[in-house]
Amino acid sequence: SLSAPVTSNDLKMEIIPVEVNEKEEEVRRLSINDFTDPDGLIRFPEGTHIKIKVSNPGILPAYFTLIDIEPYQRFTIVAPEEGSSETAEEYRIAPGAKLEIPKVFRVAPPYGQEMFKLIYTRNPIDLRSIKASNGAIRRGMANATSLEKLFSDSFFTEELQSRGGQTTRTSPGEMGVFSLNFMIEPKG
Repeated sequence: SLSAPVTSNDLKMEIIPVEVNEKEEEVRRLSINDFTDPDGLIRFPEGTHIKIKVSNPGILPAYFTLIDIEPYQRFTIVAPEEGSSETAEEYRIAPGAKLEIPKVFRVAPPYGQEMFKLIYTRNPIDLRSIKASNGAIRRGMANATSLEKLFSDSFFTEELQSRGGQTTRTSPGEMGVFSLNFMIEPKG
């Protein structure tokens, strides 16, 4: 059966390198082309400061969460930010809109390939509590979305799989993913 996509066009994300002052506030935008090699790979020396912009060229609103997967598979949930009072509802993007995450990020080791994964759905999504509990969906999360259940079942812990855990099926129209890879390299 066919289901309506989240948007007619998928959400897109871009990284904007910036210069900052001593308070780590943006003072000037730089061109991503200055950090892109001839093969199209983005390479950031450690210490580079960046901002992230998400755009919705589609016809429907969407909610998103952003995960930073570092070398050696360590990951951080960037939006809504871990340890913050931000809500999943704040990460709603209207059709035709662009949303810039206010925080300036500083590129730091470990060196190697890093990946941003933008996951977007029709409903608000918050993976922070699942990560904090090592994958366990708590009783209070009875209304967890199928995507949150999918992450709980498969992404956060191998224990569940070895005990016969089931991966939740998420219908293609319910979510989308946009990935952006870049290399972190020593300065100079």
